[in-house]
Amino acid sequence: MIRTLPLRVAPATGEALDSWLETIATRCDAPLGAVVRAVGIEGGPTVFWRRVVELTERECQDVAYATGIDTAAVAATTLAHYDGTALAINHRRHQLKHAFPFGCRSWSRYCPACLRETDGRWQLHWRLGWTFACIRHRCLLADRCPRCDRPQRKKFPHYTEVPQPSRCGGNLKAPCGADLASARIMQLAAAHPLIEAQKQIYEIIADNRAAFGLYAAQPCPARVALTDIKALACRILAYAADNGLAAIEPVCVLPHDADPPPVSWRYRHNTAEMNAPQAALDAGVAITAALTVLRADDVAAAAEKVRWLVAGRVKRGSGQALAAYARDERLISSVLLKVFAPTAGSALTGAHMQLRYRTTLAVPAPPTSAHARLHRRARRTPSILWPDWSLRLQTRESHYWHLRCALSTATLLVGTTASVADATSILGTVIDANSATKAIQQLQHSPHWKGVCTAVTRLSQYLDDTPTPINYERRRRLNYATLLTPDRWVQICRQTGALPGKSRGQKALVARAHLYQKISGRPATDILQGTPPALREDLVQRVANFPRRVTPHVARLLAEESRRFLRANHIHEPPTWSPPLELVADLDLPGPDPALIKIEQLHDIAADMTVPIGAIARHFNVSTHTVRFLLDEYPTEPRASSAVERARTQLCPAITAETLEQLYVQQGLNLNQIAAQFGTTRFTVARLLHRDGVVIRHRPPPPDGDWLYEQHIIKRRTLADIADEAGVQPRAVHAWKKRHLGAAESDVAADRPRSPSGRFDRSVLQPWFAQDTPSPWLTHYVETLRHPTMQAAAQHLGIKPATLRYRIRALERIFGAPLLLRARHGLALRPTALGEEVAHAITELIGLNTVEAGQPST
Repeated sequence: MIRTLPLRVAPATGEALDSWLETIATRCDAPLGAVVRAVGIEGGPTVFWRRVVELTERECQDVAYATGIDTAAVAATTLAHYDGTALAINHRRHQLKHAFPFGCRSWSRYCPACLRETDGRWQLHWRLGWTFACIRHRCLLADRCPRCDRPQRKKFPHYTEVPQPSRCGGNLKAPCGADLASARIMQLAAAHPLIEAQKQIYEIIADNRAAFGLYAAQPCPARVALTDIKALACRILAYAADNGLAAIEPVCVLPHDADPPPVSWRYRHNTAEMNAPQAALDAGVAITAALTVLRADDVAAAAEKVRWLVAGRVKRGSGQALAAYARDERLISSVLLKVFAPTAGSALTGAHMQLRYRTTLAVPAPPTSAHARLHRRARRTPSILWPDWSLRLQTRESHYWHLRCALSTATLLVGTTASVADATSILGTVIDANSATKAIQQLQHSPHWKGVCTAVTRLSQYLDDTPTPINYERRRRLNYATLLTPDRWVQICRQTGALPGKSRGQKALVARAHLYQKISGRPATDILQGTPPALREDLVQRVANFPRRVTPHVARLLAEESRRFLRANHIHEPPTWSPPLELVADLDLPGPDPALIKIEQLHDIAADMTVPIGAIARHFNVSTHTVRFLLDEYPTEPRASSAVERARTQLCPAITAETLEQLYVQQGLNLNQIAAQFGTTRFTVARLLHRDGVVIRHRPPPPDGDWLYEQHIIKRRTLADIADEAGVQPRAVHAWKKRHLGAAESDVAADRPRSPSGRFDRSVLQPWFAQDTPSPWLTHYVETLRHPTMQAAAQHLGIKPATLRYRIRALERIFGAPLLLRARHGLALRPTALGEEVAHAITELIGLNTVEAGQPST
């Protein structure tokens, strides 16, 4: 049963439980063990040490009852008072955890001046690994007994005796008994950096928060800040172990009377070590130097303050040093990596290493090997980077399509340990590792590399932190066999009046490849793999130029087709998406911002389909890829450039596929006949047949020369009449005539054949003499030969020169060759060889009919 003590002593401010109970035992002239049992703590010295760490709830109440002190004040005398801020406790076992940086020691430092003033009362915080100086007396704490050089209060030698708090109790078997209050200590100035550092450490622990220097923008809990301080302090101690404490003077000024002993830090470069330094001087110098660095305004300034610590390793470009820094806490790693980043010859000069360590950011960070993070980012990244991002990052020297593939690969490299081959494999191997590496290195040689690297790094961080609406990994695995089938493409063309292409279906394949590229995030060449290599290059270019021919109506139906395909595969996502370009709005990037181009002005120029994409790009001073992207995002309605185009636009919805099939296939009408019915051209009808997938009949073979001669020369049928019968254009019949009947004669060759037999056939003139009076056109022709010029002949005949010229040309068309060589260059009019034969035949025929040659006729 617990009873109240006959003599009550309140604990001093900040006093430890063991010191408080020793004071009570000394006042009561009783052994420490008796007082411990009297206040309700059972067990020997070992159990008592655990109670110094933490009391159970029942024990805390018993001690409070026995001493007449509040339970909160009792709990404040144990190390549990600092749980979570300066140390960590295993509450089940009432033991200290060694996972807290520097944490607590099993022994205690002390301030001799404090012991003298308080008659041997020990402060609880003297046991903390973060305590190295006494702020009140401006001195370093003593580590050991000045006589036996043993640590204090590691065990309790006075447990069975009346305690002597100010005396050495380091040796249980033969206590030294030295007066600790008289130990010599190192005095410090009032504003010495060590004192200021100790104050700041106390503030961090008391507030459980760090908001100074690098932590000002984003304050953090005490444990996070202490972990950073510990990591940097360990590196400083390792440096001092090799070079001495004097080597740290540029950062932390040692006391004037200090003769620094060798550093007792034995952990070298093991920054993961949690044990605090054994010597107060070592701890003070290292912690003060670390705080000096962390008080900088930003990481760049902190890097300058710590450059002396890693200067040697930076000059050697040590990759091992980078790996070692990667094991530090993130903030410390960022500071140390910032020292490496701008240094030529260091391990961070390579493009891949700069991406992995994010050196262009204000706070660099080492890469991690988290596979889950890598694959999550890959699910949010297309195999070819979004076109708007690629255009901003494209340099003049880079190949656009290789660049898009390489940028997606670079996005996966940021902050990860994945190799280039791993990144390309995860994205579906749309580019090999060597090509991706060359493309990234080419970007690095650009003067805009810093901006490009920063943009890719920001993009990767955005993808890590922001859920995206599209799972590209799933889309890479989809089967696209049902995407935009040929029948669906023809249906879209019928609804919009667009031309579906020829029967080989190349335009349908181009449209499907374009849609596949937008939905899957992979290159369109996947769809074109089955085509011949010679044709594939042309199709790839046509896919790139496809947005030039897409109208807003077609674009809407293609978008609906994309949504239909995704819904059919149980995917409820938008067809396309891209991260906001506002992420890189402040960066100096090589490519122009597509948003700066006025869409209205682009539509005005692009509406004229005769203007090529290159001309549009030169007008806006951008690349052709930028124009294609904008036309894909904002389709333009082409301007009808001619009456034929306007007629085609109006007729496309009106002439249905059933009507065309009825006329062309079942009734067998040709293109000219169908065009005549609808008041349009044969070309429009042909395009409509292509739209509906109707195979155009092959052009009929040309007739032989005898038939053509008979129809055109003998029967005097016009070329248009013959063309209508043959189902071809008049110009085709004209070509037949030139091939079989000879081309128009010239001044040099005027005696070429006029008939298949090579002789002039007088039977051609028989129809002209079917009447009693021969045609005046023939007599006018003969009369013309008697005059030097056409004008003179017309004046003699009493007709207009234009009338005579018309009649002569008509005769030449009938006979299929020139009859006269016009007067020119001072030479008189004269007949051709054919003209002489015709004139001679006419003269003979007129003579047989007793018509006088040269008789004027009107």
